[in-house]
Parts: sequence; structure tokens; C-alpha cells
Amino acid sequence: MNKQYRYPGAQPFRTSQKHIFFGREQDIRSFYQFLQLEKLVVLYSRSGLGKSSILNAGIIPMLLDKGEWGPIPVRFGSFSYVKEEGPLQEAIDSVKKEVPQVSFLERLLPDDHSLWAYLKKRQLAYPEQKGFILLFDQFEELFTYPAAEITAFKKGLAEALHTALPQRYLDLIEAQLSGGEAILSAQEMELLHQPFGLKVVLAIRSDRMHLLNELRDHLPGILSHNYELGPLSRQSAEDAIINPAYQKEGNFLSPPFDYQDEAIEKILAYLTKDNVQEIESFQLQLLCQSLERKAIREKISLIENRHISNLENLYENYYENQIKALDSPAERLAARRLIEEGLIFEEEERRLILYEGQIKKEFDVAPELLAKLVDSHLIRAEPSLRGGFVYELSHDTLVGPILRAKKKRLEEELRRAELQAQEKRERELIQERKRRRWATALAVIGFLLFGIALAASLIAIRQSKLAQAKEEEAKENLAHFLAAQQEKDRLRVRQLIQDAETYASADEYLLALDKLREALGIDSTNQDVQLKIEGYEKRLQE
Repeated sequence: MNKQYRYPGAQPFRTSQKHIFFGREQDIRSFYQFLQLEKLVVLYSRSGLGKSSILNAGIIPMLLDKGEWGPIPVRFGSFSYVKEEGPLQEAIDSVKKEVPQVSFLERLLPDDHSLWAYLKKRQLAYPEQKGFILLFDQFEELFTYPAAEITAFKKGLAEALHTALPQRYLDLIEAQLSGGEAILSAQEMELLHQPFGLKVVLAIRSDRMHLLNELRDHLPGILSHNYELGPLSRQSAEDAIINPAYQKEGNFLSPPFDYQDEAIEKILAYLTKDNVQEIESFQLQLLCQSLERKAIREKISLIENRHISNLENLYENYYENQIKALDSPAERLAARRLIEEGLIFEEEERRLILYEGQIKKEFDVAPELLAKLVDSHLIRAEPSLRGGFVYELSHDTLVGPILRAKKKRLEEELRRAELQAQEKRERELIQERKRRRWATALAVIGFLLFGIALAASLIAIRQSKLAQAKEEEAKENLAHFLAAQQEKDRLRVRQLIQDAETYASADEYLLALDKLREALGIDSTNQDVQLKIEGYEKRLQE
């Protein structure tokens, strides 16, 4: 097993890390008890407070330890045009893992591939369990899918949650029994009519909870039973800081270490902004992992006050440091393009998910570089149920700092380009001045020696005229260059508009909008492009 950090940093805790998950013991017990009483529960909080971690390293391990309810984690991922599976199919794929696909249900409806059917098969495969708990993490991703996909999901989930035996099975049994044909044995008939226990957990960001109203037509009680995951208390945060450092169980990159009391106070003061801000799990874990890295590098067994510095720029520095740690400028640029342009939707400041194939096709990022970015915790890889992996930014909290870093990079690139252009112009002017000075010197010498060397004077005058002509030629060339650049931009804008219209004719409005926004970035005054953007956005909404 690979060695791991004691603090997961930008990534949420995994189920295998339950032994270093501290500070949420009361929430785990309270939420578990709440879940025992209700069938459909919404777990909500602001981004960065640890919803994924409490599910992975708290609730799922407790369910597994008690053994009564089988946890089934589900993650949709954001919608993509190249993604083949919708949210309902993602849930079905998660349910049918490690479940025999052949049962007496096949004799009734062999083509029933509903969520209810696969949960029933799972019940038949695990009769010792009370039932199953579907845990939908990052549930807000559902609402990035088309309306038809959302409708299919809520219908399938409502049937699984509220239907003991679907009418299609009742109708089939009645029709075949009326013909005197015994389809199922008495025992199979009893098992068929025995409802499976099902509970559902929807983990969603607080600012996306209003979207759940879209599901109320099929899940009317969806907002009836909610559990808010609050920020860490000061004591819980202290436990989450100190206790993992003591742990001996586990294959860690660092040996056990400790914190000076003053260092703990400094960390808590930073996390709370001197007791005026609530403590977010993500911030705590990223800070502590940076201190663990320092302990490894400098062989520190006691973290002291002097070891803690530069906290204000923690997240932006974290991103920049991970990028700088890459081997070559080419790798660093490829990583920045993937993260800043591929994994973030800048207009809405949210994360995106990309499949391996997309990354290879659109960004030409080698698998080795992807592995490095995963190891750095800038991005995380999740197995795709259709094979391979999907990739996304580790956490929402990194979106803002990365966009700020992107802005600085683009400004610096523009500044360097302008500086290089200015240096080139200055070199040309220096050369031109040298030629003019030389020509003037020749003219003076020719004048002084006019009586002796008329020919030399004529040559000097000619050189002066040539120098002036070259200066005019240089100015003319610069004007031609600027005009050509403007024409190039104009042609590029026209090509982008044509591409957008091609995509729009195929109803690919998102791709069309990408082309138009790129055109608007080149020519921000182009009213035609702006009108087309507004039109396509309206069509997309319709």
C-alpha cells in the first residue's frame, strides 16, 4: 500500500482513512440516528465543511461496522456531451456492482433494467441485511443534466423508494396466473412481495438546496428531513489538528509528530480570523498537510510557532507550488491549461469533470502528468463505471485562488509580450540611430574634405539618404505588420462566428457559445457576436 499523508489536504477523506478522521464524532452519531428514523434525508452545508468526508470516513464505516444497512455510494459527475450515462444509469450501475444479474426476476421481466429491479436483485443477494442506503454525494451535479435526464432520475428513484412491487409485475403475474401457468414457486412469490428496505441520503451544497424543488413532483417529502453540517467547533478543530499527528496505525509519509500549544493557538486564530470566522474542514486539512510536508522536509518532530508563516496566501501558494514542482516548463503549461481552462467553468466559478479521453483529445496531457497532478492533490481521479477514470479539481475552495492565479499568469504573459515587443523596437531604433550617426559622420567628413575628396562627400550624402529611406521603410513595415495583425484578428473572429453557426445548426449551443465567447475575447466591441451569444443562450434555456 502506498504511503499517505496524515491530512488529506484538498481531497476529502476516504473510507480507508476513518482512523485519522477526527472532530466529527458527534455529527456522525447524530446523523446516523437521524438516518435510522427517516427514508429520505438531505445532508447540506456550505462547500468546504466536509460533507464528502463525513459520508466516506464517518457514516459509511459506521454502517459497515453495524452491518444492518448496506451503503451504496453514488456520484454522478457533471454533465458532458461526450458522457454516455445519465444520472439514473449511474445510480443503477452503482447498485448492480457485485450483484448476481440472474434471478427469478428474469423469468418475469428479463428486460427490466430499472433501479427498482436492481435493488430487488441486491435484496435477493443479501437477504441478511435490512436494506440499502443510497448515498448521493455532490448531488447538485444532477442539475447540470438536461431536463429529460433529471425527470428519468426522479421517476426511477421515486419508484424504488416508495413502491413495494411495481404494477408491471403485478399485471404480468395476474395475466399469466389467469392462464393457469405457475411462473414462480410459493417461496419466490413471497420473496417478490417482500419489500426491500431503502433509504436515501442526498448531500448537497447549501446554495444549491433550492434546486431540490425540481424533484418535489415525484419526491414530495424531499425537503422534509434535512441535516445541516455546521463548521467545526474550536475543540473539534483542535482534535482534527492534533490527533492524526499522533497516530501510529497506518502507512504514513511522516513519523508521528506533535504541536506546540502556541502553534495550535496560531493555527486556530488564522482559521477563525481571530474568532470571527467559522472553521472549514477543507481549510484546516490543507493547512495541516502543508505543515506535515514541512515536518517531512525539515525532519521536525514538534511544530512550533516559528514554523507557521505565510498563511494568508495558503491556497494560491498551494496551487502555484504544486505547479512549480512539475519537471518542465512544458508540463507546467499543460497542467495550467488543463486545470484553469478545462476543469473550471469560469463564468459560473464551478468545477467541471473531464474523462480521460476528453483530456487526451482536448489538452494532450500525458497519463504521467495526470498521475503527478493527482499525487499533488490538485485534482482527483474517480473510477468511471464505464471504465477508466474521470478527473476534477479537488475542491470548490480552490476555484477562486486558481482563477486569480490564472489572471496573474495572463497579465504576466501580456506584460512579457509587450516588453519583448518594446525591446525589439528599441533594438531596431538603436541600430537605426547608429546607422544615422555613421551617415552623419561621413557627411561631416566629406564636407571638411570637400576640396580634397568630393567623391567621399557624395558617398556620405548617399549613405545618409539610404539611412533615412530605411527608417521610413521600417516605419512602413511596422504599419503593415499592425494592419496584418488586425486583419488576422478579423478573419479569426469571422471563422469563430462561422464555427459557432455550424455548431448551432447541429443544436450544439454550448460549443457554439464557447466559439462566440472566444471571438468576443478578440473583438470585445463586436455587437454581432454579442447578439448571437444572447440568442444562443436563449435557445439553450428553451
